[in-house]
Amino acid sequence: MKISLANIITSGHTFEASEALLRNRFKYLNYILLASFAFQPPALFAIYWAEGLGLTLLEFASFWLVVASFILLRKSKSNYALSVWLYVASPFAISYASLFLTDNDASRTVLPLFSIIVIFFFLGKKAGWMMTLLAYAAIVATLSYDSGLDVRSWIGSSLLIIIVSFIFTFYDDMHAANARELERINAKLESLTVTDKLTQVTNRLGLEQILAQQMQRYGRDGRAFSLMMIDIDYFKAVNDTYGHLVGDDVLIEIASILRATLRATDYVGRWGGEEFMVVLPDTPHHEALLIAEKMRAAVEAFPFRHVGHKTISVGVDTVAPNERIDTLLKRVDDYLYEAKKSGRNRVCSAIEK
Repeated sequence: MKISLANIITSGHTFEASEALLRNRFKYLNYILLASFAFQPPALFAIYWAEGLGLTLLEFASFWLVVASFILLRKSKSNYALSVWLYVASPFAISYASLFLTDNDASRTVLPLFSIIVIFFFLGKKAGWMMTLLAYAAIVATLSYDSGLDVRSWIGSSLLIIIVSFIFTFYDDMHAANARELERINAKLESLTVTDKLTQVTNRLGLEQILAQQMQRYGRDGRAFSLMMIDIDYFKAVNDTYGHLVGDDVLIEIASILRATLRATDYVGRWGGEEFMVVLPDTPHHEALLIAEKMRAAVEAFPFRHVGHKTISVGVDTVAPNERIDTLLKRVDDYLYEAKKSGRNRVCSAIEK
């Protein structure tokens, strides 16, 4: 029962994390629809007994608008706005038909508010003010139709509609501002979780996510990417000679050089310790080698503040068909080891690609 109820209140759809607001609105809209299913059958008998056949037939038609809204909502998430308008058409029709078919002035002044509130809540202020204008158009129509109506009650109703519309406009603006601020905070938090605190480049977690995304793109679209592993030559000697604070400065300066020599579409991150990684999307092997050599030369020429000059060793390769991330990483790491073993301050990769 619990599972079936959950299915009903979400209309059988699944929602992404970014659709949290839409998911909640689906839930509350379905609560209202379920309440309408329970309310309208006895309302038919009450209306028939109190108001006669004309309003009863209209109530019966409005019930089927509720049914149509429920069906549309379950068919597709894209039908959400249409479902809301269909549902609101039901009480709206009843409300304004009662202006012509009944003599109850009190109900006439209250009923229009329901449709306005529902539209503001589910579709926002733009649609809400559209509904407000429709309400006033109906008020003008009823005043023209029946000059014997109590104009004072309609003045009061108009003021109430204005107040409610402005309250919900304020609510919508505040909600939108809070949502933007929450998105900003979430983006900042997400950035912090994938950013290396010292060098301000991507950390290992972020690099793993980027690698997974690139492998997925390669498997889907065949868009190859290249990968570099970079190690600072004789970095331990820096820490031993100058201390870890100077070592930290070298790491920061290396990260800055790597960022400056890469394209806007490339990714650079700290893999761990003195090792960095660069991911080059949509980059063939020969182009990756040119970028790696440019990067190596830039580091070699840079005057570091405390240690003069430093160099890097680089391993480079390009993803191969049907391979896994771990095999690509091992191959690039092997090339890095070869660069260090053969004298450092060089780029190593496959001879032919």
